[in-house]
Amino acid sequence: MPAVVLLTMLPFTWFGMVLAISFLETPLKFRAPGMTHALGVGIGRLVFKALNSVEAVLAGLVIIAWLLAPAAISAAAGTLLVLAIAALALQMLILRPAMARRTRALSLTALTHDGGMAVKAK
Repeated sequence: MPAVVLLTMLPFTWFGMVLAISFLETPLKFRAPGMTHALGVGIGRLVFKALNSVEAVLAGLVIIAWLLAPAAISAAAGTLLVLAIAALALQMLILRPAMARRTRALSLTALTHDGGMAVKAK
């Protein structure tokens, strides 16, 4: 029974976190007064790194619960879970490292709202 509850609760928690961060926090962050692109990108890097860590924990818990109650998951739900876990793995192993390199490079050329350099070259 606890595994079934986890298999119901965890994917919705995961989905809610992704929606809140990706479609609410991220766009609003860049509208904040005084927010520079460099600062916004820096905050975004921290937020998405933390989100990916929490997502990995939730995915691990989903896998454990699934192993404890395999009959509780329909074929359709299993397919969706496998796709979500595969997308997370792709994101963490390939996409986020590439984006981290790109955002580091962009932050070196970012301008403040008044046109000054946000980050001084070392």
